[in-house]
Amino acid sequence: MSKNLLKKRLKLFKLAVESETDLELIKAISFHGIPEKGNYRPIIWKLLLNYLPPERKDWESDLRKNREFYWQFKKEMIKPDFLQVFQLMHYSESSYCFEEDEDIEKMKEEMDIKEFKKVKEDRKLLFEVYKDVGRTRTNMNFFRAHENNEGYEQEKEIFQKKKSLHRNTLLKKKKKKKEEEIEKKNQKKKSKNSNTNKIKSNDNVEENKMDTIKQKKKEDNNKKNEPIVEKEKEINETIIQQEKQKEEETEKEKETEKEKGKEKEKEKEKETEKEKEKEKEKETEKETEKGKEKIISKEKDQKNKNKIPNRVLNLCELLYLYAKFNPGIGYVQGMNEILAPIYYIFATDESEEKKHVEPDSFFCFNNIMSEISNFFCMGIDNTKEGINASMTKIDLTLKKIDRDLWKYLRKLQILPHYYCFRWVSLLFSQEFTMPDLVRLWDTLLSDPNRFQFVTYISVAMILCVKDQIMGSEYSVTLSILQNYPKLISIDEILFKAVNISTKLSNN
Repeated sequence: MSKNLLKKRLKLFKLAVESETDLELIKAISFHGIPEKGNYRPIIWKLLLNYLPPERKDWESDLRKNREFYWQFKKEMIKPDFLQVFQLMHYSESSYCFEEDEDIEKMKEEMDIKEFKKVKEDRKLLFEVYKDVGRTRTNMNFFRAHENNEGYEQEKEIFQKKKSLHRNTLLKKKKKKKEEEIEKKNQKKKSKNSNTNKIKSNDNVEENKMDTIKQKKKEDNNKKNEPIVEKEKEINETIIQQEKQKEEETEKEKETEKEKGKEKEKEKEKETEKEKEKEKEKETEKETEKGKEKIISKEKDQKNKNKIPNRVLNLCELLYLYAKFNPGIGYVQGMNEILAPIYYIFATDESEEKKHVEPDSFFCFNNIMSEISNFFCMGIDNTKEGINASMTKIDLTLKKIDRDLWKYLRKLQILPHYYCFRWVSLLFSQEFTMPDLVRLWDTLLSDPNRFQFVTYISVAMILCVKDQIMGSEYSVTLSILQNYPKLISIDEILFKAVNISTKLSNN
């Protein structure tokens, strides 16, 4: 994106957010991506997820009420032994089994049957939540960090590297196209030159005849001018002797200059040796400092080994509270993947709002789940609003857009249920890196038809791997779709998705 275009977009976002908030304008400009500069994404996501009211004057009061409610609700739901239970799971990791917990056996003796059932259900819920949160974005240091600032800079670097890689690939493609065009031009020139060379060859035969006649005339003239040539030779010999004398004098001068240069080089070598000694002293000082830092970091790691990372604990608490707040749905595996990007955006907020990451993440997650909860309810799977209906939409859309590809997948008996189920139900959260997923969610959350664009993105993803799929066997094709290639640009996918939507709307 050019600097002028970025400036214009930043001005638009500033007008849309800071003045009287126009939600339709925000959706329109956010659909094509929210810029990293300006720290607009946290506010816009809160607006798009209906956490912030459209009128700016109501923001402060609504946020205060919601945040107060969250902390009060957390006090009531999170019991004193909550952290101890997680700590026990953290120590034993996968070997922990809530049914074999000694504390539960003690509680069984002390409590009534109803109370004991509730405690057992809570422990089971905590175990399921903790197990899934432990699998969330394992490649990101951000979610394993003990301190608030850990991991953020690392993710920024990864995002910048991914951007540069994408630019390089585009430049390489452009170079290849140019080279192909140049080759085509050269081939045309060669074909033209071959025709012209035939004509020139005939002309050259006549030219050679003329040259032989001219040479004979020159030989006759040279015989007449022989005495003049001998005098010229004598003059040239004297000039050569004088030049030799001058060369000898210059060589002597060069030798004297070389001796002086050697002396200067020796002096320089002495100075460089002194500088090297100083550098070595500095390096030793740096090494000692690094050694001290390593010792401190090791001590820190040893202390943190027995601690649950703060963000892991936060995610566990938020999912547990969601399950208690929505007992009809409860907690279902995969909800952790939906929460992760929301929590990430609010935890990396550059403003003071960062300290309210827990309540803001809770309500935004609750709002998004209210819209996609049908994907997590097995009873609604076969209805019009269920996950199976989304699979058929994807299948029909692919059939309209690329019939050959659709036929080939049908021939292999690979249906969208085998690979698209995870894409749709988790809103692509497991298919892309966090920076790419955040960019994709800018579009999804801004979709005026509310998640209708999920179908178009799914079809676009299939089209982007068409060259790899066509002609491949069943196992290869399925592995490509189930383990979607990370190198494919998110911009390319979204560009194709937009083209699909415009094509279908025009028909």
